[in-house]
Amino acid sequence: MKSKLFLCNTVYQVLVAVWMKYYKFRDFDADIIISNHMNGYEAIAEKLRGTGVFKNVYTVESLSCSRYKTVYKSKTARRVYKLLPDLELKNYIKIKYVYDELFMANVDGFSVLLFAALYKKNKVKLNIFEDGVATYSKLFEAYYHSQHPPINKIKYFLFCKIFKIKYIYPNANCFYVFNGDAMLWDPGCKIENLQPISRENDFVSIVNKIFDYDNMTDLYDKKYIYFEESFYADSGYMEDVELVEKIAKLVGKENVMVKIHPRNPENRFERLGYKTNKNTSIPWEVILMNNDFSDTVLITIASSTILNSMALFSRKIESYSLIDCLQETPKILKGDFANCILNFYREYPESIHICAEINDIVKEI
Repeated sequence: MKSKLFLCNTVYQVLVAVWMKYYKFRDFDADIIISNHMNGYEAIAEKLRGTGVFKNVYTVESLSCSRYKTVYKSKTARRVYKLLPDLELKNYIKIKYVYDELFMANVDGFSVLLFAALYKKNKVKLNIFEDGVATYSKLFEAYYHSQHPPINKIKYFLFCKIFKIKYIYPNANCFYVFNGDAMLWDPGCKIENLQPISRENDFVSIVNKIFDYDNMTDLYDKKYIYFEESFYADSGYMEDVELVEKIAKLVGKENVMVKIHPRNPENRFERLGYKTNKNTSIPWEVILMNNDFSDTVLITIASSTILNSMALFSRKIESYSLIDCLQETPKILKGDFANCILNFYREYPESIHICAEINDIVKEI
């Protein structure tokens, strides 16, 4: 029987991989690798084993390798590993089985190593699955294209012809995404649309077990939910606090909840008197699966979070972006990635509104 292997670096990727195995590859054997990029990765892996969705669940400490920060004993060792990726892979994970297809969402140092090693072993087919909005952007195109074979003819002959090294670009067999029409670049291979994620009881039960949802104590019971983003953690950017204060003046602080971003080092909103969530490890998508939210208003500056009700679940929830209400736009919200997010917002005009001013939130309700 053909066997699949998924590599996951984020909780979102775990959710998508579980969904793909549940509905698309139900009749195939599949294994999964959970990396230490995510907090609590070992606990997630252990709970995933308990569901029986995947035949084998591996864990791997790949963060340094993914960021190209591997420390080699010598230059000679580095050169040997470049030519023998299957040998280097054993430093991170012992792959016991042979796979026909590999599924990954990130193009990084470890995914490059994993594909090269598995291709040498069994000429595995490479597939990319969605990692949120980034996959659709030209930023991802740049990452994908950067993993090409050597241009130098001598190196190309050595790596590709003698040692049979396979590079990620241009060898993706298929891109699996939820909205292929929204791709802003052409990967040069098949693009397959994933079905919207089901809220049927069996699947929700599996996901809840993986992410320990039943032990969550947070209640998302406010009319307005504002999604904090990682700007503060990344750059110290603070205008989001000012925007939330303006929203509170319009609708009342008692009606606002702030969902804290897990990477931010402190809870700036709780000390200002806002209700916030305590658990930051459960993906919003899992919370979305378990709650109605039809009478809720979702607000953000430019997070992809507000997209997922429509993009993943085909559910209309009134949502607002405040990107055009900023006095000062962070660097991260300029360029290809921001354009991709805005392009996605415009894909769902029936539920997502880009505000010209804060008052638009109450004008349109």
